[in-house]
Amino acid sequence: MITQLHFSVSRRFKTTALGILIPGALERNGVRAGFEAKVDPGSEYCLFSRELADQLGIEVLDGLPVRLSTLAGGLTANAHWVTLHTLGLSFESFCCFTRLMEPTATSWATKAGSIICTWR
Repeated sequence: MITQLHFSVSRRFKTTALGILIPGALERNGVRAGFEAKVDPGSEYCLFSRELADQLGIEVLDGLPVRLSTLAGGLTANAHWVTLHTLGLSFESFCCFTRLMEPTATSWATKAGSIICTWR
């Protein structure tokens, strides 16, 4: 038997070789910066690029250091409280930002725009 699902809201997303990109913005102290995000709903952390932190006036190294590990290696990022806006929703989120002295981290964070959420 075939079942059809109906939703009150639908969204269109940009599809890339890396997956679906979702539009969003981060806000801190009244400053807002937009991004497109590749989101992994099973991830433990959200990782944003250093450039996005700079737009928001965040001193990255003043945040809580967080070690992120993958099968390919790892990096240390710093976490800060920000407001995350996406698809009409807003969340207070503890998000990680890459450090300038780790170019590999910045390339990971910018492959899909401004955010990649893959660390568990």
